[in-house]
Amino acid sequence: METISKVKIKPKRIIKWSLFIVLTLCGAYLAWLLLLPSNCMNHRTVGDIPTPIGYHRVENSPKAEFFRSLELQPRGHGVKYLNSGKPQRLLNRLSYATLALPPLTKKEDCADVAVHLNGEYRYSRGIYSSRKGFEKQMRRQFVDSNTGTLYQQLPTRQIKDLQIGDVLVITKEQLGGKMGHIVTIGDIAVNPRNGTKKVILIEGNFPGVTPHVIKNVFNPLQSPWFTIGEDDERILTSTCWYPKEGVKYFN
Repeated sequence: METISKVKIKPKRIIKWSLFIVLTLCGAYLAWLLLLPSNCMNHRTVGDIPTPIGYHRVENSPKAEFFRSLELQPRGHGVKYLNSGKPQRLLNRLSYATLALPPLTKKEDCADVAVHLNGEYRYSRGIYSSRKGFEKQMRRQFVDSNTGTLYQQLPTRQIKDLQIGDVLVITKEQLGGKMGHIVTIGDIAVNPRNGTKKVILIEGNFPGVTPHVIKNVFNPLQSPWFTIGEDDERILTSTCWYPKEGVKYFN
């Protein structure tokens, strides 16, 4: 009579393999999210981008309306060099969607885009008498604008008072390199239960690329929203970090 041996399955081994499978599937899903094409959901404007669960858009100012009305390019329109039209492959991986904002020069870098966006808001409010005069003024400002001058000239705002249209700036000296960087707050959402803020960030880049909404590579499930805490000493994004003193605003 044959003896049938019982195979003992160790609970620790089951847990180990289950955890491995779950982590593998999660990693594959997150990688898939990061590789999605630009504006994969084909949102028409910045304001059409859904907020994370539990968060709500709260600011209802003319500037908020302007930034939320910024049009996005359709699905698949990635970041390109303005001077050649060739894809900027690295920024394509870090871009959630590109703006349908015609450049005023082929060399609009991060500082120029920040100035341009603020200028377009002012133009929408009737500050300039003509489009031609506005564009001429913008090109003149581009010559004098860089992260260093904007960091020094723009007033500082505390994180708790952050508003749509504000900018995050870091200088080349602070980064220890040849260039600084600047991004614009394109939208803000708040969790009413705990007051936590999340923001959408818009950037250009050197030597002139399509302005775009930055993808959150640290939290793809909530991309393109980034959390900004009132007590943060540094604000970390997918493309750069910023000191709390780098929260600035245009008058």
